[in-house]
Amino acid sequence: MGSSSNFATVVDRNSVSSRWNDRPINIPSLLRKLTGSVALVVACSIVFTNDKGKWAGIANIRFDPWYWVPSSTSSNLRSGHDVHEMEKRKLLSFAIAHDPKTIHEKVELFDQCGFPQHRVDSGELNSRYCSWEHHKAIIECSMPNANMVLKPPSEPEPLEIIQQYSLIPGVKDPAGTRSSFELPPLPRCKTAKELTDAVRKGSRIWPSWIEGEGEIGREVEPPIFSSDREQVPSRFSPHKCRAPPLPPSPERTCEILNLYSHVIIVGDSLTRHLRTALYSAMRGNWYEGAVVTDNAETREKCRCDGQYSEHPVCRTFDDYFTKPSKPTGGGMCSNLPLGDTTDDESGNDSFVITGVDQMHTKWGIPNNVISWEDKDCNNPNNRGILYFMQGGLHFLSDSAEYVKEIMDPLLSNPAFRRCVETGKLRMIWSGITSQSRHMDDIYPWQSRENTKKFNDEVIEFLRVRAEKENIMNYIYLLDWQALTQDSMPNGIHQLSDVNLAKAAHFLELAQLIK
Repeated sequence: MGSSSNFATVVDRNSVSSRWNDRPINIPSLLRKLTGSVALVVACSIVFTNDKGKWAGIANIRFDPWYWVPSSTSSNLRSGHDVHEMEKRKLLSFAIAHDPKTIHEKVELFDQCGFPQHRVDSGELNSRYCSWEHHKAIIECSMPNANMVLKPPSEPEPLEIIQQYSLIPGVKDPAGTRSSFELPPLPRCKTAKELTDAVRKGSRIWPSWIEGEGEIGREVEPPIFSSDREQVPSRFSPHKCRAPPLPPSPERTCEILNLYSHVIIVGDSLTRHLRTALYSAMRGNWYEGAVVTDNAETREKCRCDGQYSEHPVCRTFDDYFTKPSKPTGGGMCSNLPLGDTTDDESGNDSFVITGVDQMHTKWGIPNNVISWEDKDCNNPNNRGILYFMQGGLHFLSDSAEYVKEIMDPLLSNPAFRRCVETGKLRMIWSGITSQSRHMDDIYPWQSRENTKKFNDEVIEFLRVRAEKENIMNYIYLLDWQALTQDSMPNGIHQLSDVNLAKAAHFLELAQLIK
């Protein structure tokens, strides 16, 4: 799991992941040391450009006579080609930062679907769709009038919105009207630190568009303003290594969660949507798998992106998984042995999942808190507890109130601390995500500036606790502000593309920290 100092690098937003980051790299000097000849610098550039599968295009980077500073992806990219070229520069930066001695070695790269890039380049694999679940969701939700999103009555928009599905194919949409803006290949994230940095430091990219056909077709530049960007699908480009944008197969999803005996997911409506995406992933049905209710109106109006609507009709989920439950129903996790009870820790039963909505006590709503006394972390058959915690919305972005009501009581709970001390607990914390700018006047405490302040203050609280106590190296941060900024909006909430990506990041991190 690592020492307590590793906790600081995971949680501290200002930490530097590599001693090579954010400093000029004297590439000619570095290569002269390796080769002993300035002339061979040119030869090395030729070698980089000869390998089409791995490093094609590297020679197109324009170097200063002595220095080249690695550049990050701009959020105002003009075309898919620009994205490809700029990301290749980031890829070279990664290769050098990772280990300067292996500059001639080729890191295995993967496309946005997770397919080995050399197999995609050879035509062996087609990444138009990343999986059967991805393909089926695109087909179902791209039909006329299929993607309806009910807006809550409090929002200043028509109640029923028919809009473009937020989830897009691996390369371009079936109609062929969108220019290709596939992401450049990246290596896998090998550690929790690499993955959390890839998510926190990533950025969204938008394609250019082709309107019309043939000679009358014209290219439309990507949107510049936040209000315009939100109206069209985009991609999230992770930083330096691959953060999967989509969950794995339902069988693999269940296998990952089953690494633990208990999966506890605590938070507000943002976390409820994460649970929604996880239910879809466990059932292998991304377009209606989260509609776990017999309510006819809900099943009709809350499909596709509508699964993540905050309208009361789409929140009729019959309290699914709000109590400790085995993952059953609708073919969910059929590849796992269920066991007899929710507290069976024989080592052969499936995990138990619990979803908890935490509220501020001043609202007069009882807080549904987790009972830690019944978690036997001394049982050798207990595979451990995966505890996801998020919050802030119900506290109006007041970090002091949130820490007082939620964080401090949890971290001070003796039963919770016993599970930490036995090494049986892993905790993932996530704060508030980015709100659509057009909602700032209605919910000013949820503006990006206020939520960033809230997140930073809670992280500072955790950092201080990490210095004070030696058992705090079990907490990992998933910061989804970059993922959600200017994505297709649902107020402070997001739609299928973001929530499925959250589920994928959650599952990937769950493997790395186990």
